[in-house]
Amino acid sequence: MFTAHITVALTRALSLQPDRLLEISDALTELLAYWYKNGQIVFSPSPIALREASDAGSVLSAFCLLPAADALSDQYDNLYVRAGLVQLQKLCSAPVQRRVVGPDLEGLKACECLTLTLGIILYTHFLSVESPVRCAHCFKPIPLYRLPYTVDQEYLNILGWANDYRACDRLQMHGVVGERYHEAQLAKHDSALSNSGRSLAHKLSQAMAAPCYYFLHKARGVSVQTERARVCPSCGQSWRLSARWHRFDFRCEQCRLVSCVASSLRR
Repeated sequence: MFTAHITVALTRALSLQPDRLLEISDALTELLAYWYKNGQIVFSPSPIALREASDAGSVLSAFCLLPAADALSDQYDNLYVRAGLVQLQKLCSAPVQRRVVGPDLEGLKACECLTLTLGIILYTHFLSVESPVRCAHCFKPIPLYRLPYTVDQEYLNILGWANDYRACDRLQMHGVVGERYHEAQLAKHDSALSNSGRSLAHKLSQAMAAPCYYFLHKARGVSVQTERARVCPSCGQSWRLSARWHRFDFRCEQCRLVSCVASSLRR
């Protein structure tokens, strides 16, 4: 991932008008939301700051994380982003400046595969802020704007599913509120969370003409032996792999499900 700095120059006159300043700040917040829903930034909202630039005016700025260095290129803008840019420029009579500061040292690098013919995997966890779509070849996160749109010209349903998945994972990790319920949402192939994610996977698979796998996380197991004997929970067929695929021990090609030996047994 990369860190980007978004800036909008303001005249001295605009800086001294609280109502206009708030209107411009709101427009910048909306633009950041549009970029987020288009997969061009990976976390929202971003703090917005006002600083004095010179006697002539000030600068409104925000920092955000990008899935790849070129994420804010014009070629990836959708109709909402373009409208947001026009509106913001109209309010402050200055173009929005987008500058990549540098790589995020703790973030994952984005997938750079030229094609996605091997497919993709819906995979995330409570610590992740990256794209919840992984490449089946390199297992790196795929910026959402490289994928077919899933709702209008946005990816809001993928982002919503990912936020729900991370929330369930976070709560089962903390083990204080609804631990068993959230474990079941992550582990069962027919839970409300899994039904939502598998529906998305099917939609993406059809749009891309490539397989899209869904990850089932299992937190607890009785023993390694019983875990390895597990069958696909959807079709009941054997799905154990002879060798790990990325970080997965199980894969069902028929149901497009992947999973691992319970995490409690891998510590």
